[in-house]
Amino acid sequence: MENGAMEVLHVSEVRRRMATDFSLLLSVPPADRTRAQRTLSAVHSRLEELEKEISEFDPDSPIYFLNHAEPHDPVELPKAACLLWRRALELKELSGGAFDPGVKSNAGSLGFHFDFERRVAWRLDEGARISFAAIGKGFGIDLARRAIEVEGFYDYLLCAG
Repeated sequence: MENGAMEVLHVSEVRRRMATDFSLLLSVPPADRTRAQRTLSAVHSRLEELEKEISEFDPDSPIYFLNHAEPHDPVELPKAACLLWRRALELKELSGGAFDPGVKSNAGSLGFHFDFERRVAWRLDEGARISFAAIGKGFGIDLARRAIEVEGFYDYLLCAG
């Protein structure tokens, strides 16, 4: 390359997750192309796992199961769902209730009880519904960013939606 500029390749991968396209792009020297491709593939695999853990639509998801469980029947949740639920509750408090992961619950619903130590939750009534639709994609992008940086890549563009 002229003027001492280093050659850079753009390695990208787009996959459909959480009803949107997750587009991940890394700018890397040619020698890192294969490692970058493996990294993006691994990140997308983890995003697929996350979707299965937090989906309210996938019948195999713990969140789907929770939303359809009988009131007071405890449902064990994966670590990612617990982290996301905690963050959603923090945002609900910070926003004065404007952000609410229980927004899909019926009016008058009592919501959920969550035992963070045991990683279980249960509905307090039939009308309770939890949804991470408003926060899940951002959580996924944060997960992707951390995984990419752990692999030593710092020149990237990540997009969901």
